[in-house]
Order: sequence, then structure tokens, then C-alpha cells
Amino acid sequence: LCQAHREGRVGDVTDHHSAHNGKRDPGLDHRVASPAPGNGPFPAFSWDTVPIFWHAANQTGPLSESALDFIARFPLATIEKFQAQQAAPPNTGAEAKIVAAAKQIKARNSSIKVLFYLNSIMDWDMYDLHTYCEHNSKQMWLYDDDGVPVRLRNQTVFNVTSAEVRQIWINTVLEADKSGYIDGAFVDRGNVPSRFPNYPIPDQKFADWNHGHDLQMVEIQKQLGPDKIVISNNADYDDVNARMFEKFFNDDFDGNAAYADLLALMHEATYPHLAEAHGEPCSEAVFNATLAAFLVGAGEYAYYACTSGWSVTTGWLDWHAEYSKPLGAPA
Repeated sequence: LCQAHREGRVGDVTDHHSAHNGKRDPGLDHRVASPAPGNGPFPAFSWDTVPIFWHAANQTGPLSESALDFIARFPLATIEKFQAQQAAPPNTGAEAKIVAAAKQIKARNSSIKVLFYLNSIMDWDMYDLHTYCEHNSKQMWLYDDDGVPVRLRNQTVFNVTSAEVRQIWINTVLEADKSGYIDGAFVDRGNVPSRFPNYPIPDQKFADWNHGHDLQMVEIQKQLGPDKIVISNNADYDDVNARMFEKFFNDDFDGNAAYADLLALMHEATYPHLAEAHGEPCSEAVFNATLAAFLVGAGEYAYYACTSGWSVTTGWLDWHAEYSKPLGAPA
């Protein structure tokens, strides 16, 4: 993949650790009431064929008619942060551009659950939220003990130790939700870095920031409400109703080995809990292995996809023949 497409991904392996570090213990049973298929917060679900999801952005502008025809086949779609990034006004206004794409999708198929992408740690600069952060940087950004703003992949980091900062971040999703086209949020970086390399941050300060991040993840679900989906990328939380396995069964970013991913996916169904299993990069070997593992471990409200990035050019407009083959419920 070209560098531009790789920059469209939703995580990287260098600074993630275990998905269950301080979060949900996978050995415990945290059950919640199971919604009926297509009702409550969760999308329609069927074992008739492989249950699949969609998650991408068209960086050049609005979604095309052919892309909308394709997306209409999915029960669940997330609009990535790069949606219409190159369209006027370029590299800004991501919030409105994501909502506009959600409106397009809902006009084509109103039953699709459409999610708003927001990173829980990195202040991506294509959002209006970033402009606010720049103007209020001492409040909004995390600084090290030398007074330097902490960066992750060259993006400044939210100071989630502060309850006020967490609320400003949550308000970004709440405002999008007012449009009527958003069914919840995809929250990237559900798991946190073990530390921020090259930044002097005392242990207690980092622990307080880490705790603030945990609170932020729970608070967004609480404020959106039980009828909305919140997908935590690469981590489980007791009070958050969904998660993604970003590189499922293939050196995942949650720090777990392949078979640990499989066991974790199997456990998702015991909550129940919506789960997305994403195979990446989508070579033939990765597709075969990840789809097979998904079919072994998937429970109700588990959805699969295999692509090589997070734009419409990286596999999200490709239909695998296996998606159309009859499946049937697990024995």
C-alpha cells in the first residue's frame, strides 16, 4: 500500500498492549440483555451468509453512487476520519463531512447502523475539534514535564486526565448524533500505549491519564445511551457494548497472539457484545485464515471484513465470493 493509504489505518503495533489491561477480565461473565436482531442498538444479524461490516472513507469527496450501492448491502458501517479530507475545505471539518456521508448512506438504506469515527487519544488535525484544541492547547493537550506537548504518530494527545477535556471530546460525538444520521461511535485507541516514548512523564501522572482514558470510554457510552453502539478498538470495557479486533488472528494490535484473539472473540458472545473481526492485510492467505477463525469463534452480533487499509481504495469496495455462499447457524 502507498503511504497515504497506510496513514488511513486506525492503529499501529508499536504502542499498543494487552486489550484487557485494566479493562474487562475475559475470564469473568459480564452479561447484559440481548437485543433482538435489528432492534435496539445492534444491526440486523443473520447466519444465512457471513455477517459482514463496512468501515472506510472516500478521501476525495462524497461517496459515489456506485459506492453507496455497494455499502447498502451491509448492516453496519463506520465512516473513517479521512472522509472527504481532500474536498473543500481541505483537511478540516471532518465532523460535518462524516455526518454528510452518513446522510448519504441512510438515504440509500435507512436500516444500516452508521457510526462516527473519533480517536480517543490522538487529536487528528482534520477535525474542527483540533482547531479548538489548538486555541486551548494548555487545557486540551497532554504535556510532559519539560512542557512539551506529547505526540503519537505526530498527532497531539488529549489531556483525558481532565473531566472537562473528556466532556469536550464526548460533545463532538453528541453533536454529530443530533443530526439523526449517526447510530453511535467507533472509538479508536480503546487500548492505550504502555508509555509515550521519549516524553518524561512521571508514573503517577501517566497512571492518572490512563485512568482518565478508561473513564472517557465508559462516559461516551453512558452519555450516548443504551440505544447507541460504541465500538472500542482493540479493547473490551464492561460498560461499552462493542469492540473491534483490528488485525484479527494475525498479530493483532491488542497485543494478543492469534489464538488468544479467537478465544476472545468466542467470549464476546457470552456478554452479548457486538464484535468486528478485521483481517489485514488482505492477502489470500490472510483472508482464508481469518475468515476460518472468525467462523470458528463468531457468536451472534459478530461481523467480519478483510481489507488492507481504511479508504475505499483498500478493499472496502471488493466483494468476496464467500460472502454470498449459504452459511447457517453454528451447530
